[in-house]
Amino acid sequence: MELINLEEIINLVTNIGFPMAVCVILLRYILSTIGTRLDKLDSSITKLTKTVRDMDAEAKAANVSLALKPDREKEGG
Repeated sequence: MELINLEEIINLVTNIGFPMAVCVILLRYILSTIGTRLDKLDSSITKLTKTVRDMDAEAKAANVSLALKPDREKEGG
């Protein structure tokens, strides 16, 4: 997050008033904080999606091998 220097704060207060300057500063802080959290959330969802796909592929492979097992037993028996 880029910090606002004192000169910018004084300029904001002079031009738009103290309550509005505080709102602008808080909004800027909140948006940067939410942006960071959204990036982390996106990363977590990507990892979760990959894990679910890997588990699904493993489950499908296990089901295929189980489905083929009875056929092999019939051939041998």
